[in-house]
Amino acid sequence: MKKLGTMLSVLVAVLMIGCAVVPYSQSSVDGTKAVKAKMVEVMELIASDPQHVPIADINLLRSAMDAQFAVERGRNVKNSNSETVEQWRLLCDDTRNGSLAKFLADCVATPIPKSPQHVRNLARIYGKIFDVILQTEGRKQLQ
Repeated sequence: MKKLGTMLSVLVAVLMIGCAVVPYSQSSVDGTKAVKAKMVEVMELIASDPQHVPIADINLLRSAMDAQFAVERGRNVKNSNSETVEQWRLLCDDTRNGSLAKFLADCVATPIPKSPQHVRNLARIYGKIFDVILQTEGRKQLQ
């Protein structure tokens, strides 16, 4: 009887944890894909004309990034979306070396021409980071 009580307790705990998981959100996927597409576009602008910094486009990208980050934080009820929130935080932290936000801030603050190949390599890396965020959301669809 005691074993049955333990099993029921475990089952209840699993069900409670399962209920705390943020459900899959197609709008989250769509928003992330839109920000990724804008990132690719902006990075190509930077790479194709190293002498010109597309400040307006960078600002639009930063606004889109910040908006999507806010959406994900809003979905973080009881830390149930914490993995995605942390991924966005790392991407949007303009004080963190290697983050997309830091790279964009540096482009605006010190408009030194960037190597087109370097910028395209960074775009591929950032694209993979967006893919990880999309995979994280995709796993929620399977739960």
